[in-house]
Amino acid sequence: MPMREAASKSSEAAKTTTRPKAGHAGAAGHEGGEPAVIGRSMLARLRKAAAVADDDINLSDPDAPLVTDWASAESGWFFKPVKRLKSFGIDADVVAYFEGQGKGYQAAA
Repeated sequence: MPMREAASKSSEAAKTTTRPKAGHAGAAGHEGGEPAVIGRSMLARLRKAAAVADDDINLSDPDAPLVTDWASAESGWFFKPVKRLKSFGIDADVVAYFEGQGKGYQAAA
């Protein structure tokens, strides 16, 4: 193959790009990717859903159990606040005062 033809083919190959697959870098919603193409039927369904007033939306979930007793509910499963370790010096008499308050004195200090 002559050099000119090889150079021409490599430059053409560099110009053509393939659309990235969904879920890969460059896919729709990611920087540098092409926008996703929505079909006509999906677009019609989205427009129909957008036209429904907020008060008319059915928020009930027939599969969800009705919970009336939250006594056994546990918190902190999804949100973990950032904790930072700090230490500081306290006079012995102040520490003795808080320790005398009983259990939980560290939180009160």
